[in-house]
This record gives sequence, C-alpha cells and structure tokens, in this order.
Amino acid sequence: MIAIAAVAVTWVLTLRFGRPVAIALAAGAAAAALAIRVSGRRAASRGGTERGERLRGMLAAIVESSDDAVVSKSLDGVITSWNAGAERIFGWTAAEAVGRSVALIIPPERRDEETIILERLRGGGHVEHFETVRLRKDGARIDVSVTISPIRDGNGNVTSISKVARDITRQKRQVELQRCVADAQRVLGSSLDYEATLPSVARLVVPCLGNWCVVHVMDERGDARPVAVAHTDPRTMHQVLELNRRHPLDRDAEHGVARVLRSGRLAYVPDITDAMLQRVARDDEQRRMLRALAPRSAIIVP
Repeated sequence: MIAIAAVAVTWVLTLRFGRPVAIALAAGAAAAALAIRVSGRRAASRGGTERGERLRGMLAAIVESSDDAVVSKSLDGVITSWNAGAERIFGWTAAEAVGRSVALIIPPERRDEETIILERLRGGGHVEHFETVRLRKDGARIDVSVTISPIRDGNGNVTSISKVARDITRQKRQVELQRCVADAQRVLGSSLDYEATLPSVARLVVPCLGNWCVVHVMDERGDARPVAVAHTDPRTMHQVLELNRRHPLDRDAEHGVARVLRSGRLAYVPDITDAMLQRVARDDEQRRMLRALAPRSAIIVP
C-alpha cells in the first residue's frame, strides 16, 4: 500500500425615465461594467430632479450590494470609492482604502500593468476584460477577473476610472486541481515501476496540493519507508529528508501515515496546532524539526 501526504451580476438593469436619461448597468460572470448615457436635454423640472435622485440612489444601492468589488479611482490611480464587495474581497475597509493609491492591492511585479492601463485610458483607449492577480490586506494573493471602464464628463472627457473585480481564486484552484489529478494519473499509468513514477507524482503534487509531499510505501513485512520527497523550497528539502532519516515512521502509531496505511482511509487535518505537534513527536528533537517546517494542514491519501 502507498500513502501520499501533502502538507500545506449576472444581472442587467436598464432604466428609462422619459427621454432625457437612459442608464444601463451590467455585470457578467467575469466582472461588471457600468455605463451611463445622457441623451436629449437635461431634466430641468423638479420632477426630473427627483427622478434623477431616485436613479442615483438605486445605482448606489446596486453597487453597494454587489458581491463584486466596485472601485473608482482618479486618473493618477488614487482610490475615490470602495464598495462592500471590495471590503470583502480585499480585506481593506472603505475608510482605509479611499484616498490611497490603487497600488495598495497590486503585487509589486504587476505595477507596470496598472501604469499601462491608466495611460491607455487617459489617451481615450479601451481596456479589454482580463484576469490578473491582486493582493489582500493579509498579504494573500487572489485571482481576479477585471473589467475597467472610463468615466466621462458631459464633454466626453475621461475624468476617472471605474473598475469591477470578481474573485475567481476558487475557480482557478479547481482547474489547477483537475489538471494536477489528471497529470498524476497519467504518470502513474505510464510505468509499473512505482519507485520510478512516484517521485514524479510527488513533484506534481507540490505545489498543486501542498508545500511538501512525502510518499511512503509499505513492504511485505509491513514496514513503511519514504520513496519520494518533494518541497516547494529546495533549501528546505534537506530538513524534510533529515526528519524522515532521523525519525522513521512508527508503524504502530495511532495517527498520521501509519494509521492511514493500516486503515486504508484518507485522513485530513485542516489545522495543525502546536499541541498536535507536541502530541505526535516522540522526542524534543523531532518536535523542534516539525516546528521548523511549520505545517499548517495535511492530507494523507492511501
């Protein structure tokens, strides 16, 4: 038996109030776009003003209730509005974000991307819908689908920019996992020599499923030995190898790989605490080595 352990809207609204104003607000699966068109003469009557106020209030409510991040910014990249969706997706409150540069949520290596977008819109150009990576307040990187639209004044001049972003991290993760599983199945089916194929499987699992992966194989005597190890950080690889060398698997242990090998049932630990490390370590040295690797979660698959 082999055990592998990996550690680690669509809505469209069109409103018309007489001839003077026609407004369309649309959001697709990837993102949303806001366009406002004023046609004919401006409403000069009190009734027209009241209708305009209701319309603005309705649009504000739609933007604020959107699950997507709806953000506006000046032509020099300063955030001027930030809805509740942006708070949920990026982690910054409106009070924290408004008035700061949009670079707040852009990874350093993607700052040129924003510069190009701003220059294109200032020149009256158009930016196609695109997918990119942004930063949360906690430093986590998320995949987002973005639509950017220029906001124009009555003379058609671009005065600011509206951006709508949708968090697609989960969808991207699902695609990545499906690819990872398909690649692993292909590798496993390519040869009957498991000692040749399992190292390739371990390298596929990392970083798709976790930061490090160890593959144990049980021999005829019931002893399990590691035959493949992979880690996202080559500098840390020796720590994993040394841990397995100094502290070989205890086949009678009531936890972890030993238990999965005996039961044939998957084990998933969503949160690994220090108390767990203290409980499973057989001595102070093993405890120190486990803490140095800082595992956060684990899945063990037979």
